[in-house]
Amino acid sequence: ATIYQIGGLPGHSINEHLITLKTIMAWAEMKGKEIVFLIMDILSFFDKENIFDCLETMDKLNVNKKAARVWYKLNKDTEVTVKTTCGETKSAKVGDCLGQGTAGAGLVSQANLDHGLNCYFKSCEDVMYYGETRIQPLSYQDDVNAPCLNVNMARTQATLLASLMREKTLLAHPDKTGYLILGSKKNKEAVRRELEKNPISFSKFNLKEKEKDKYLGQVIKSD
Repeated sequence: ATIYQIGGLPGHSINEHLITLKTIMAWAEMKGKEIVFLIMDILSFFDKENIFDCLETMDKLNVNKKAARVWYKLNKDTEVTVKTTCGETKSAKVGDCLGQGTAGAGLVSQANLDHGLNCYFKSCEDVMYYGETRIQPLSYQDDVNAPCLNVNMARTQATLLASLMREKTLLAHPDKTGYLILGSKKNKEAVRRELEKNPISFSKFNLKEKEKDKYLGQVIKSD
């Protein structure tokens, strides 16, 4: 995984992304700038991932081929049962899948998403820098956010994120995917008026502003 994906990696914690975000917020406030903080929520991420897309990513990442085949066999022809108050249901086949809780799902999923994000953003010039540090979209498993320095940057990154979702045959949740406007009050109002007139498009829906959002256990507020 790249430095932007910390989910499922030993020695890393959610505090890394939270500190990065809070540092950017403090910098924007000090400089009198605005930040459009994009938040993407992937709908049923683990259940919707394509296992063969994951295998292709593993090959590109030079994962040991024997280990990849063993992993695939562990998730091939998957059967599930549901425990209810009345007992356990009969098993039902769901086929080759990458479901939440299946063998290696967390590690393979974060690698697959991270590889896709890096392929789309590594050549993008419209990204934020903190000093000399490049800030591409940050992810913890399927929790993805992208701090953007202005509206145009937010539009560019939203377009790239939407394109990645189409390629991976995944969907972003239209009610949970949106943005927060951070920074000085004057700048936030100007950004808000601009986005009300010309919203940010994300595939088949327009992004909506959030007053607050819970990100990695922390509530981020626009005020």
